[in-house]
Amino acid sequence: GGTDGAPGPLALRVVTPDGPLSRGDSFRIELTNVSDRPTHVGNQGKYNLELRTEGGWTEIRGTDGEGLFGYTDEALGVDPGETLTWEFEMTESGLTASGPHADDLRVCPDLVPGRYRFVFWGGDDLAVAFDYVG
Repeated sequence: GGTDGAPGPLALRVVTPDGPLSRGDSFRIELTNVSDRPTHVGNQGKYNLELRTEGGWTEIRGTDGEGLFGYTDEALGVDPGETLTWEFEMTESGLTASGPHADDLRVCPDLVPGRYRFVFWGGDDLAVAFDYVG
């Protein structure tokens, strides 16, 4: 974080098979403390998946109905070199299978080829993008 342009203590990356993702591919998101001191982040449910559209980045996971969720504010300690991970499968059900509100979420609209990103707002509002070819 910070305004001086220096990188924050956290690095976010996507781990995929070689090349862009295809339907059914598994992939992993890793959030690593790259600093030499412990840091804290919000809980691992504070993320979303977005698709790049003409109107900008658009959330792809939503709910039927109201869909307002509360997120708890506990802080997770992340020691230097420690990594938090999220595992997904590139299918409609695979992108909603984990997380605190999995039963309420669905992918809408269905997956289309394009540029996607994982956004984690439990830290410094980190994001990492990846391509999906269908």
